[in-house]
Amino acid sequence: MIRLAWVIPAVSLLAFSGPSAAQDNESSNLLEEIVVSAQRRDESLYEVPIAITALSGEFLERQQVFTAEQLSLYTPSLHIFSEAVNSEFYTIRGIGRANEDLGSDSGVAMFINDVYVARQGAANLVLFDVERAEILRGPQGSLWGKNATGGAINIVTRKPRSEPGGYLGVDIGDFGTMNLRAAANAAISDRVSGRIAFVSRERDGLYTNLTTGQRGNNINSQAFRGSLAFAASDSTDVLFSADWARSEQLGVLKSVIADVPGTPYILKDFFTVTFPMQESDLRTSRSGIHGAQGVDQYGMNLTVNHQMSSMDFVSITGYRTEDSHHSEDNDRAAERSGDLWSVQDSSSFSQEFRLMSNSDSALSWTAGLYWFHEKGDRNQSRYSDFFGPGGLVGPGSPEIQDSTTTFIQEIETDSYAVFGQADYRLNDRWSINLGGRYTEETKDYDIDAYAVANQPGGSNYSLFIPDGAYTASDQKTWSEFTPKVSVQFSLTEDVNTYLSYSEGFKSGGYNGSPDNAAGVVPFEPEQAESIEFGMKGQFFDKSMSANIAYFMTDFTDMQLQGFDPVTGSPITNNAAASEISGFEIEVSGVIGEGFRYNIGGSWLDHQFTRYAIEVFDPTIQGGPPFRLVDKSGDRIGLIPEYNYHVGLSYEWQLASGSSLTLGADLSGTDETITVFNTLWSNAYDVVDMRLAWDSGENWNAALWVRNLTDEVYYRGGGPVPDINDTISRVGLVADPQIFGVSFGWNFGE
Repeated sequence: MIRLAWVIPAVSLLAFSGPSAAQDNESSNLLEEIVVSAQRRDESLYEVPIAITALSGEFLERQQVFTAEQLSLYTPSLHIFSEAVNSEFYTIRGIGRANEDLGSDSGVAMFINDVYVARQGAANLVLFDVERAEILRGPQGSLWGKNATGGAINIVTRKPRSEPGGYLGVDIGDFGTMNLRAAANAAISDRVSGRIAFVSRERDGLYTNLTTGQRGNNINSQAFRGSLAFAASDSTDVLFSADWARSEQLGVLKSVIADVPGTPYILKDFFTVTFPMQESDLRTSRSGIHGAQGVDQYGMNLTVNHQMSSMDFVSITGYRTEDSHHSEDNDRAAERSGDLWSVQDSSSFSQEFRLMSNSDSALSWTAGLYWFHEKGDRNQSRYSDFFGPGGLVGPGSPEIQDSTTTFIQEIETDSYAVFGQADYRLNDRWSINLGGRYTEETKDYDIDAYAVANQPGGSNYSLFIPDGAYTASDQKTWSEFTPKVSVQFSLTEDVNTYLSYSEGFKSGGYNGSPDNAAGVVPFEPEQAESIEFGMKGQFFDKSMSANIAYFMTDFTDMQLQGFDPVTGSPITNNAAASEISGFEIEVSGVIGEGFRYNIGGSWLDHQFTRYAIEVFDPTIQGGPPFRLVDKSGDRIGLIPEYNYHVGLSYEWQLASGSSLTLGADLSGTDETITVFNTLWSNAYDVVDMRLAWDSGENWNAALWVRNLTDEVYYRGGGPVPDINDTISRVGLVADPQIFGVSFGWNFGE
């Protein structure tokens, strides 16, 4: 249940303006129209038969939203958790989880200016100089393509303009917080305009490694984007942009958390290491190695828009690269017994051609072709040093493992698609929408697995590849058709309802660390079929807007990560099916001259309809210590049942022409569980506050506090299978209370 005790005081604090673009219309008591491109053309948010959250760039900057992960604070049914580079979890309406393997994809598709971002680490990209973020909920296979099973997120950046202008800004806060941002815009010639933007983020590490004495989990990231807009002719516009981003973190530390104080965290019985009990300071760790992680990414986008008499031709060419590294102590103990490190790089190229009608007739349509190519490699190693009485796997196996196991993965993906959608207005009230996409995708996968002894002359035996070194290759082609149909009815000029049916699919793939060559077999795509009813519009003379949706989703061939029953190695297979239904609501508006509000939230009901899982059981003798458990009817792991956001603000107009705005907002999320029905992360409610001054011309300043009540919460991390996993886990504790100030200067815009 939502902890309502927090809601009343938070509301009384007069939270700041809500997330939609409408909330930035400070000079009017009416909500301005919100324009989105969810159907690949600019349309009013209230006329699109899709559940969409649109977050303006001004709101994201004010809220200090720098990563995709933070979008989940303000979006119903969206849950993103970044445990470590390339092990992020993305879900929309409970769909979209992914593992860290290079051969697996996320079920939530991320785009920047309509260009698909393939890798999870790069998808949690740095957000800066953004015009708006659009979060589309529910399967979007018709227009957005593969891996949009749960939905799609499209980040739209600010475009060059002919008028000169720009901004400078800085945030200074506790723990060495220093955020810098800048952008400049100018006309280069009569037909060419350019824009550059930059952001830098720094913050000290909030964790302490009690073994090494080092601070860890700092923030150090920078990003740059340059773009050119060229009017090639009166009917042809060209937009080119290039972006670069780097994020480096020293120390990858997590907390050992126990529900019962003093409970030891003990690994499987064949390990010699006993984890420490929960520390008095949760933001401490006893890791044997300090760890580090980072991501470099680069991208280019070329968009050509050519207008013809009755249609537009659009070409979108995209290129993106990602280069990442990650090292971490998996056992969280001072003794070095289990480490994990990896390096990964990938590059992708995409090309989309679209034809779109541009007339005012009753029929509007879109048709297109799409090609995507990706090539990537991942080198992942596991250092192991532990003892197993009676053998690590079974009779005759070694008593000791003291070796490092390496999996070198390579993958090449080619995906082709043809798609189309048509909207037909039957009359002033009724319209129908039909769409579909046919996709064919091929993946070529190669793996080289081997182990080497940690000590000269030692054994190279590895629990993870008990049959020894191997190499293997495989290729698989899948094809899918994803349709969509919706019927829309206008209750009034400002209020629309819709009923839709849509499908989406997530690509098949390969396990990144099978224990032998026979395990190099593909898992199949997963599919989602969804029925959705929604109502959206503006009310009370356009002083309030509301978006409401109810959906039911049948989710089949779910790609779930489990454990090999012999070795305990992580594997992914199509092990389950589920049913997910839910209700989402977003309401925002203005009252009087200065009061604004925004309320949003979601509630999900979800359960497995088919799922059996291997669960570790150390009491089993004479065989692998695992037993089969039927989880049909159980709640799905890693999905919160609710999340919500409440925001209010009040603005005072001062005699000098300046203004003062006081506000706060409250965001909360339910607890999540693991696939083993143990706690994965706790429920939390977080309050932020802000007092902002605007000169009415060029200057602005603000005092702010994040996590006002110093709430201690962790959004994920998960358990290590052990004998105490029902009451203990590893978690990444969120940031504490942080105070700060911001200053900004706008010129010419």
